Amino acid sequence: MASRTSRRRAAPPADERPEAIDDSMALVDETSEPEDENDQALAIAEGRDLDAPTPVALRSRPWYEYLPNWIPKRIRNSIIELSKVTWPTSKETVDKTVTVIVFAVIFALVFFAIDQLFTTGLGAITDRIVTK
Repeated sequence: MASRTSRRRAAPPADERPEAIDDSMALVDETSEPEDENDQALAIAEGRDLDAPTPVALRSRPWYEYLPNWIPKRIRNSIIELSKVTWPTSKETVDKTVTVIVFAVIFALVFFAIDQLFTTGLGAITDRIVTK
């Protein structure tokens, strides 16, 4: 998976190049609509018109495209996958922790009762065998 920073754009042929490039042309993308939902959400949040060209300098790139190239690809992919994890809120964490503790106590009591039942039953059987 190549990042946007490593892609090279081919220069247009000489006959298609404009004679004079001013600053506004250099920063404006030719497309009239955002490329994806993130760009569209950014445009709406900034109050920009969606029909107007979006300056390339204002487009937000994913943060992982800024990771340095010296990081091994396997680690880069792990970092990217960890960024996609939806972490629970503190309330969800407390609720799930309480649920686990309650179920652990219930199962401990059930297993304790079963253990006591078997211990008592086997004790009674062995006492009968020994007394005969």
